[in-house]
Amino acid sequence: MIIQGNRCMVRPFNICDSGTFYNMVKDDELVERFVPYAYQKDIEEADDTVYNCYSKGDLKNDFYLMIECEGEGVGCIIATRTIGMCLDVSALLAKEHRGKGLMTDAMLAFMKWLRTNTDYEELEMKINTENEASIRQIKKIGGVFIKTVAEKIGATEQNEEGKSSKQEKYEVYKVYLR
Repeated sequence: MIIQGNRCMVRPFNICDSGTFYNMVKDDELVERFVPYAYQKDIEEADDTVYNCYSKGDLKNDFYLMIECEGEGVGCIIATRTIGMCLDVSALLAKEHRGKGLMTDAMLAFMKWLRTNTDYEELEMKINTENEASIRQIKKIGGVFIKTVAEKIGATEQNEEGKSSKQEKYEVYKVYLR
């Protein structure tokens, strides 16, 4: 499966993508401010995640996708089936590639593929209320605001080490495919 966008392509993760993936998720500002769960803390964890999980997505119930631009991995889309015909989507773009419309291009291409090749009816995304760029992006692809939720953030292992979690607000958006 290769999904061609106007300026990028989207393809399944493969086991060679762990270094690229780790370089994207080690962006502390992004992870600490906007992500409601923990990403891999070192390259070994990234290797393990990509090898044991992301490179084995079935492209039916879960989609672990790398975004490439000019042969370089620049981002990823992680979409997993929730209840019914809905995919919970997280998307991440490397810092140096943000603000260029690449995520919008990749998401529109992925959505077109989903409409043609699956029965999924909607995507759901949870975005930190301070992440203005992602909120603008979700609206560009047709996202509809559903509700605001408050959640504690922080990795479980950090909490066990005595670091406190803080409460963050997230906006939940849906994109209807049908």
